[in-house]
Amino acid sequence: MHNRLVYIVALALFCIIVLAPILSMFLDSFMVEGKPSLSNYSEVLKEKRQIGLLVNSLILAIGTTFFCLLIGVPLGFLINRTNIHLRNHFSYLFLAPLVIPPYISTIAWIHLLGSKGILNIYLMKLFSVTEPFFTIYGFLGSIFVLTLSYFPFVTLLTITGLKSFDRRLEEAAEISHGSWDIMKKITLPLIYPYIFSAAIFVFIFSISNYSVPDLLRVNVYPVEIFIQFSAYYNHAKATALSIPLILILFFLIALQRRYMGNKSYVTVETSSREVKVRDLGWWKGIAFAFVLLIIFLSVLVPISDLIFTSRSINAYVVAFKTAHPQIINSFILAFSAATVMVILAFIVSYITERAKKVLKGSLDFVSLLPFAIPATIFGIGLTATWNTPSTKFIYGTSLIIIFGYVARFIPFVIRTIGSNIKQIKVGLEEAALISEPSWAKRILKVVAPLSKSGILAGWGIAFVLSMGELAVTLLVTPAGEATLPIRIYTLMHYGAQQLVAALCIILVCVTLLPIISIVLIGRLSRVQIAIK
Repeated sequence: MHNRLVYIVALALFCIIVLAPILSMFLDSFMVEGKPSLSNYSEVLKEKRQIGLLVNSLILAIGTTFFCLLIGVPLGFLINRTNIHLRNHFSYLFLAPLVIPPYISTIAWIHLLGSKGILNIYLMKLFSVTEPFFTIYGFLGSIFVLTLSYFPFVTLLTITGLKSFDRRLEEAAEISHGSWDIMKKITLPLIYPYIFSAAIFVFIFSISNYSVPDLLRVNVYPVEIFIQFSAYYNHAKATALSIPLILILFFLIALQRRYMGNKSYVTVETSSREVKVRDLGWWKGIAFAFVLLIIFLSVLVPISDLIFTSRSINAYVVAFKTAHPQIINSFILAFSAATVMVILAFIVSYITERAKKVLKGSLDFVSLLPFAIPATIFGIGLTATWNTPSTKFIYGTSLIIIFGYVARFIPFVIRTIGSNIKQIKVGLEEAALISEPSWAKRILKVVAPLSKSGILAGWGIAFVLSMGELAVTLLVTPAGEATLPIRIYTLMHYGAQQLVAALCIILVCVTLLPIISIVLIGRLSRVQIAIK
């Protein structure tokens, strides 16, 4: 197939799947009873309650971002630049919270620190008090849970930043400057764009999150938007409500692009010199305790609580018997969506990285747009786009769920794969042109193999996010196509704690299986290269 045709088809699919719901959402907000009108926006502007919702959303996002930076940046330095105990193991373990969707962590912490939580009841009996010392409900609890879910993004980009610059700059400064001066004047300024970018990502995730504030009884914009859509069936007003939020997120995305510029989000190869690992001395034990505490709170506590709450093997047998259609459906949908995302993202990334400067900037910005759209709004956009008589074959089937996953998460995959393609010199393709005139074969034989690590990482990210996705699927899932997250969310409202806990563990295990396979494939590839 000719490369130009491939470009046209890929960009057309990107526009149809990703951009069309965004456009439909905005157009729908200007319609009242089938006629153009601004009344939805005038109503929103008149309601003082909307200011309170916006303030609540900002408090939640700012608080989460602050604590993620407080945890994530030091963790990145400790893992990448120090001789902390179990350093190699922590390099993988800090990513584990990403496999546990925030609402699953929330369910576990409600079991522990809810009004009738196990830990609260124990402490009340121990100190003979009638009121719990602390409940997970409210702003503090929401910030706590979201911080433990999203800090890995900050750590990951901090490590990427530390790997991205020439370490000889630090080595030269060691002649006349101390470690703190080097950190302050060289290291931090060089990785600042990565830290800033991570902060924006966390802010966007937090302000757009629906499930955690809903479960912990915090009134924020995404919850209000969901209510307007699902309870009052007012699609246009739900969209109008989201506009202040979307404008804020658009502004942040523009800032993120300005500070990141042409930098990679993932570093495939380090510089020619190995990083100098610093001896922490007597701080080593404290640093180890800090990292262990974060892993303990973000991974071990929620998983242990869910295992304890499920109580017996029988709970898992019942869970699988009653929910196996949703388990299988979730896996198939996530697998399919991840595969579609990787193929589409690879082509879009290639076009973006090989395009001229002006077109490259435009494509890069457009590919970031989904970041600015909360999940609940994407659900509304998907409904407005595909809920028509001529497109029932999409809206009335599981295809709409796959479209939702692709629309929501493809920016992550584009950036992951694009970071690899960015590092492949055009000269390699030009050299391959001598022996292989076919564009498609050059891509398959040269670019794709060199981008393998990015493709695998992108697929893994897409699969994990799709397996745990809740907000979009709640709005668009057709009858008989429910996913495991929806099953968990529904059962939770019926108080089936034991069954919910078992299903949460099953979801985490099913999510982990392909990720473990990807890690093993990566290790096997390195071993084969070493042997050769």
